[in-house]
Amino acid sequence: MRKKNIFFSLIVLIAIFIWPGILPDSIEKAIDDKGWSDIFLIEQLDGDSALVFMEEDTGKIRIASVHKGFFGWKVVDYTGLLSVNDNVDGFSGMAGTLTLDENELHFLMGIIKDQDIDKMTYKSSQLKQEKLINTFTTKKGTRIYYAINEAELSDVRYVAYSDQGEVLYRKP
Repeated sequence: MRKKNIFFSLIVLIAIFIWPGILPDSIEKAIDDKGWSDIFLIEQLDGDSALVFMEEDTGKIRIASVHKGFFGWKVVDYTGLLSVNDNVDGFSGMAGTLTLDENELHFLMGIIKDQDIDKMTYKSSQLKQEKLINTFTTKKGTRIYYAINEAELSDVRYVAYSDQGEVLYRKP
């Protein structure tokens, strides 16, 4: 009986010291385990889930959804790389859906090429009023826009404004 207790205690001690090194105890470790790096923004959705924005190379953006479970943080879903050509008129992007722990999260994301764009809004057939869209500049200087929605949006229209409030672009 004493040997069993010593063996069990030894197993527990080994697990305590090895467990943190194997399982991703942070969002950054879960992303690193996928071979990705250059996180520039973590959008915490609640205590157990988040969206992670990464820039693989200058102007190449990816989003991943992560969830914290019993065994630590894990990447649940992710997008392909988004990039745009220099000859894009103002901005360009995409809409998509990511799985997040049995739920779906809908997003709008893109890259802003025109330096005169100060802020952007979006509207869809499901929204009655324009909503301000988040903008962010990465460490590498890429300007992005993004929005997160619980419901899937259709017929999304964007408006980009200058710092003077002048409409620069309406798309589509």
